[in-house]
Amino acid sequence: MSALVYVAAYAPDRGESLKKLSEGAPPTPGQKTLRPDARGYLSIDPAALPTVFAGDLPASEGEALVAHQLPLNSAVFETEATVAAWHDKPTFYAISAKDQMIPPAAEAMFAKRMNAETVTLQSSHASPVSHPAEVAALIERAAR
Repeated sequence: MSALVYVAAYAPDRGESLKKLSEGAPPTPGQKTLRPDARGYLSIDPAALPTVFAGDLPASEGEALVAHQLPLNSAVFETEATVAAWHDKPTFYAISAKDQMIPPAAEAMFAKRMNAETVTLQSSHASPVSHPAEVAALIERAAR
């Protein structure tokens, strides 16, 4: 059996885009720091990343993550999902309660509408780094 695991992630349904999911909501502190490059790819402002992406990690670890940041194609925000596999597969979701990139309330809404088995971590968006044991345990549950 296969299952899905979402970790502090958007979970659009068919026909939804990240832009549609975010409409009407004020931008998060992390979203405010997204900067486009010349090709339209987005990165978190390196000066802000340790706080808005990895605020529950020691500053040195947050600063180290800056060097590993990969830009995101801005088209991802406009593109509508054509498939939502969570309709057909068991789903698990790790909510990051201190996330400054995706609102924790939105993460909880995604988990609820997917009927996901959920854990809530007192974590920033970087929960796989700051709470590796808890994230790994959720993935292991999904694998069983």
